[in-house]
Amino acid sequence: MRGSRQIAQTRPVQPGEFAEAVDPAMCRILWCAVLHEQWRLAQGVGFQATSATKHAARVWFKSKDFGMVCHLAGLDPAQVLASYRAQVENRGAA
Repeated sequence: MRGSRQIAQTRPVQPGEFAEAVDPAMCRILWCAVLHEQWRLAQGVGFQATSATKHAARVWFKSKDFGMVCHLAGLDPAQVLASYRAQVENRGAA
């Protein structure tokens, strides 16, 4: 078929398959960056911040994905959420 795209076959990563190539500190930095960007978008900060991205980021803070990202970043989701809510309240009062 002309113009059709083939989807590459994937397989789960096997335990230990990339153990030598993965740097845990760099992974933590990556997940912290994901959290930071969502935080910025939720506050309406940055050139990509639109009303749609702001809303989506605020919804994300209530999702299971938020908790997973916090754990992967080595952070306590409850503490991060409390800090986020405090900042939102402070911005509203300003």
